[in-house]
Amino acid sequence: MNLNLFIKKYICNAPHLKKKPEFLFKYYKIEGKDDKGVACLERIKKILIDSEIYFAKPLEDFNDLFDCKPLYKIIGSNRENRNFFKKIIKDYRNDLPENQLKSASIDFTNNDGNIVYAERELQNRLEKMINEYRIFCMSDVPDNILMWAYYADSHKGICLKFCLQEDRDIFKNTFKVRYEKRYPIFNHVKDNRDKLIRNSFFIKSFNWHHEGEWRAIYKNNEGVHPYKEGFLNGIIFGANINSDKKSEILSWVNGLNTKPKKYQAKLKKGFYGIDIETD
Repeated sequence: MNLNLFIKKYICNAPHLKKKPEFLFKYYKIEGKDDKGVACLERIKKILIDSEIYFAKPLEDFNDLFDCKPLYKIIGSNRENRNFFKKIIKDYRNDLPENQLKSASIDFTNNDGNIVYAERELQNRLEKMINEYRIFCMSDVPDNILMWAYYADSHKGICLKFCLQEDRDIFKNTFKVRYEKRYPIFNHVKDNRDKLIRNSFFIKSFNWHHEGEWRAIYKNNEGVHPYKEGFLNGIIFGANINSDKKSEILSWVNGLNTKPKKYQAKLKKGFYGIDIETD
């Protein structure tokens, strides 16, 4: 799968995807350990002091078990299926003459069990390919009470504010997630490779639409990715943050050459909502 070609052909020619927010946000816990067994506060320290962010493996690290798992199907007319299998057989046996290729593709298509087997093998190949990529998830919403509750540990964590324009490498590889009620299906017979990438990485269940998610994506085995100075623009402290931990984080922030802006989240009085004030 050629991600750069996808970006050039699809993203760069899609007007609704050209407009990216100036700022995106990511919620973090600061107490206990993360899913990798790393102390959450130590992870924050590396983000702030070492200028590193962690890109996740989608099929191993994501909390949504449906995420990045499009269904791979072979659905077409007999002729379309024959042409599809003919191409696959030719990839494995390019020495076969045309008449044998045609005969083999007809035999393969006429057996429903072969189609099921091929779908299963292609699904396995797709999932292996997906796990070659790493993703950094962000949100365009800094004051969502649900995300403060479950990503920032009941408002005891923080939310980092990133300025995309300050890191063009991350900016050009960041795209908006689309939320749909139908499960993503890729039909290898009729759909093109662009749709395969969209279905694999940028579609989630409508149940998550409140997150306003954007994803930076790289093909890279390394999870740690350095960011450029100025990318970290601000830090929002949760409404229920521990004062000692806030002081410790502030000591790191105040030692940075380029200091991010500091904000404090506060619960609205008499309303379900959060105010974010300059700290």
